[in-house]
Amino acid sequence: MLGIGGSFFSKNEWNTQARFAGSVAAPFEVSSTLPTALFNLNLGVTLMSGDNLHLRLDYSGQFGSDYRSNGGSLKLSYFF
Repeated sequence: MLGIGGSFFSKNEWNTQARFAGSVAAPFEVSSTLPTALFNLNLGVTLMSGDNLHLRLDYSGQFGSDYRSNGGSLKLSYFF
């Protein structure tokens, strides 16, 4: 499997106020920004496939200006 794409954001900054549960302290602000455009890449390969057993490896990545996000998974499936 191969997937290539893009994500585009008109608003790339998020702000919210938070407080720890049970705390009497004043809330604090949490903010995050992303690039306005990201390149998305997904790769997947089945490493082993038998009658009832499958092993799959997947990778996903997002890339932008000063931003990188990488993820992966290994999935073992047994069909009965």
